[in-house]
Amino acid sequence: MVHGFTWIEIDLNKLIQNYKTALSLVREGTLVTCVLKANAYGHGMKEVACALEKAGCKSFAVSAAEEALALRKADIKGDILVMGSSEDELLDELADRDIVFSLSSLEQAKKIIKPSRVHLKAETGFNRLGFEKIEDMQAVMGMEKVQVEGLFSHLALIDAAHDHAQHDKLMAMNEALGGIDDVHICDSIGMVRYPAFHHSRVRIGAFLYGVRPFHSEDMPFECHETLALYSTVTRVHLAKKGEYVGYDDSAPLARDTLIATIQAGYGDGYPRRMAKKAGVCIRGQMAPVLSLVCMDQMMADITDLQGVQVGDRVTLLGNEIPYLTYANWGNTNRNEAIATLSQRPKRIYLEAE
Repeated sequence: MVHGFTWIEIDLNKLIQNYKTALSLVREGTLVTCVLKANAYGHGMKEVACALEKAGCKSFAVSAAEEALALRKADIKGDILVMGSSEDELLDELADRDIVFSLSSLEQAKKIIKPSRVHLKAETGFNRLGFEKIEDMQAVMGMEKVQVEGLFSHLALIDAAHDHAQHDKLMAMNEALGGIDDVHICDSIGMVRYPAFHHSRVRIGAFLYGVRPFHSEDMPFECHETLALYSTVTRVHLAKKGEYVGYDDSAPLARDTLIATIQAGYGDGYPRRMAKKAGVCIRGQMAPVLSLVCMDQMMADITDLQGVQVGDRVTLLGNEIPYLTYANWGNTNRNEAIATLSQRPKRIYLEAE
């Protein structure tokens, strides 16, 4: 199969296994909503949604209205919740497409013209979005064109005391509103950490893509990493001691160095800051990244490797290089590591069985 010098392989079978694991972890009667924001964390939103829908998923969530509309245009039939703010000019189209959107202000609610299904976002201590006043939420619930179906918030996951305080505040808000049936606060970490918080639904994003929550290592379930980034060696050459590599003029080579040029860079989502921290895997052997990562290419020290040739496959992320290892090299978290992969590498899908 021809797919270019740099590509991403996505194992849909592992993704579906993660979804089924989530189904086994939630309390009876709790809905699992699959979060597809940010192009399904770099995996390809439409392809992932189709695979999940085929596996029985009927509930999806995204961050932005445009993401939800793209799913409808891809003929995704399940419920779709927009968790972030939606542009005023798209509210009518969301209603027409039977997309549920969140409201976090009375001002926006007043702009709704067509009958709309909404969830109210509550401010419980995350300080990002959400209603703070019960009377504002009550006013929205009294609007003729607004069908309030849910109430939700998001855990800050600072510590257990803070998480419980947020949960208790959301429950108190719901009681003051008379008891909305669909109340949710758990993301992937919350799902694993707080079974008592599951309520009507949990929203899983990271877990779906193989980001196992920290401190769950001893829990009896599997969470499979679903994505791998590969590239290709395009040149093998010898540079002399004292020469420089690429844009980095701060560290001349300390020895004669055999260099592999690799056709991938920060234009593919491989961070420039990985320079001199990261490694790549070629023929089952790890090679350190040299110099600054370029937009379209990068270089690795293969002096101590055996048999590297032009055309060899290079693993940049996944399999031999776990998400956490890669994220630590880039001083980031696993979610960002996979979600910021660019659109340039072609996605190759290993179909779900």
